[in-house]
Amino acid sequence: MNRNDPSVCARCAAQGEVCCRLVPGHEEVCFPLSDFEMSAIRDVTDAKGWFTGQENTAAFVTNLCRLFPGEEKMVRKLFPPRLSHFRLATRSNGSCALLGDAGCVLPQQVRPYYCRLFPLWTVGRQIMALGPECLAIRETKSINKLLGAMSLSSAKVFDLHARLRLAWGLPPKHGAPVVTLRLQREKQ
Repeated sequence: MNRNDPSVCARCAAQGEVCCRLVPGHEEVCFPLSDFEMSAIRDVTDAKGWFTGQENTAAFVTNLCRLFPGEEKMVRKLFPPRLSHFRLATRSNGSCALLGDAGCVLPQQVRPYYCRLFPLWTVGRQIMALGPECLAIRETKSINKLLGAMSLSSAKVFDLHARLRLAWGLPPKHGAPVVTLRLQREKQ
């Protein structure tokens, strides 16, 4: 986000509080990061400390189950208790470690899928809005206007959501077979 950019996200960042903050003490519910997402971030940044390990707490798993209704069993299998996952690091005030004065310091195409989607989410073939505090939601009256404000098409939202699902270990859409990505070494 850039303060000179008239986009709704840039205007929101210029106002101060943005979606890139968690309530201090509730960091456990922050979305997980895949190895792919962390690698992409590492490729464009020189600094370290953007990620932190987080236990798969009951609150975290419950939050993910809400995001993926009907897939609770798979979510619980992917994020079992007493194990952990990586998430974005946060500062003491709850803001994302990658949040700069003018918004996210990462180029749009490198940001985690969840960040690129927010405040949008899909369930089945329906696109819905999350986070009533979002300036884009407050300024728009429909999903189509929200998509326009976010410079996204419905096709792009479904594509990003499918990529997020794959990155987190879920099939690209609810009810699809599980896909396992493997790198095969050639025999030498």
